Amino acid sequence: MTRTAVQVQDRGVDGLVELRRRRAALLADRRLTWVFGADEPGATVREAWAGGIRMRIHAPRAAPSSGRPIVLAFHGGGWCWGSPEQSRWMAGRIAVRTGAVVVVPACRLAPEHPYPAAVEDCWTVLVGLRGPGLGGIVGHYLGRDGSLAEEWSASPLRARSHAGLPPALVLTARFDPVRSHAERYAAALRTAGVEVAVHRPALATHAYLTLPGISPASRAGLARVVTFLRGVLASR
Repeated sequence: MTRTAVQVQDRGVDGLVELRRRRAALLADRRLTWVFGADEPGATVREAWAGGIRMRIHAPRAAPSSGRPIVLAFHGGGWCWGSPEQSRWMAGRIAVRTGAVVVVPACRLAPEHPYPAAVEDCWTVLVGLRGPGLGGIVGHYLGRDGSLAEEWSASPLRARSHAGLPPALVLTARFDPVRSHAERYAAALRTAGVEVAVHRPALATHAYLTLPGISPASRAGLARVVTFLRGVLASR
């Protein structure tokens, strides 16, 4: 179990909300951009709303956004914290290097909004655009008994079939506490005939892609994502 998950379990709901507030303050502190990274200078950043959901939109400055492909990126955080701002370093660079518009929505978070709130928000944004082993954290989202974890929309690995899904790139890390889950999902996709690749840096831990200032592996991870997206977008 991660240190963060232990803190959440020990402090309960109020503790989680406080940890979330503190983390947001760290992300907003300009003195710490050397840790979390800053917005990409070559991309514009604006906010928009879809179905009451805030979205942070990154687009290349080089050309108009109209007619460009869209990459929908959902931020991490165990469904209990996280924000579009934590993805700023990666989202802007993906936009510039792939030529796509990258949309990062701010999903509702547990415990105030437990499952399936975040899933519903992700679907709402996707539809609107058509018209991107954690202990206490998981408990807040899926219920204290964890029974909702059996739902495939909470854990895609549990879907009855993975056949017909699009190509996938699964990123994990050698010291990621949920690495085995990610690699089991990749194996399930491969068994179903889905084209899938796994990127697992040897010297990295969970969330390394949001810590470019202290995780050298973040740049290789970004490059792998960009290469994957270029291939997918070029085939469409």
